[in-house]
Amino acid sequence: MHTLLKDGQCIEDPWQLLIDSDSNIPERDQVIVSLDLWQNQQTCLSLKQQLGIYLTSEQSPDLIADSLDRFALVAIDFPQLTDGRGFSYARALREQYHFQGELRAVGHFVIDQLFYLQRCGFNAFAFADQAAAEQALDYLAPFSDNYQSLLNEGSPLLTRTKRQLNHL
Repeated sequence: MHTLLKDGQCIEDPWQLLIDSDSNIPERDQVIVSLDLWQNQQTCLSLKQQLGIYLTSEQSPDLIADSLDRFALVAIDFPQLTDGRGFSYARALREQYHFQGELRAVGHFVIDQLFYLQRCGFNAFAFADQAAAEQALDYLAPFSDNYQSLLNEGSPLLTRTKRQLNHL
C-alpha cells in the first residue's frame, strides 16, 4: 500500500488500483480503475459507492467528461519526469470541468514539483513510502506569495497589490 500526501497530511492510501482491463472487480468500494476497465465494465463499476479513475498521460480528461460526476477521485499518471501533460490535465479538470474531488498525482514526479502540481489543482500525491511523503510536506509551501493567479485566488500579484494600495 502506498502513502499519500493528501491535503497537507500523510495518510495510508485506502484505495485499490486496478489497471489491467481484465481485472476482476473486488468487493471493496474504494477502487481506482483504468479508463479501459471503466469503458469495459461500466455497468458493474457503477454500483461502487466510491470510484476513482486512472488516466495515463495519453488520456485527456475529455475522455471522461460525460461521466466525471461519477468519480470521487481522478489519478493522473506522470510516466516520466519530462512529461508535463498532467499539469494541463489538472487545470482542465478543475477549471473547465469543475471537478471537486480528489485529484491525485501518481508516477514519476519529484518533490520539487509539488508546489506547482498543487497550484494546478492536485491535492493528493502518491509516494512509495511514508518517509518520502513526510519529506515532501516541506515542498508544498516554499513561497510566501505567487506572481500568477491561483485557482482559489483569481488575480495575479500585481492586481492584488494595486487593490491593497488603493485601500490605503
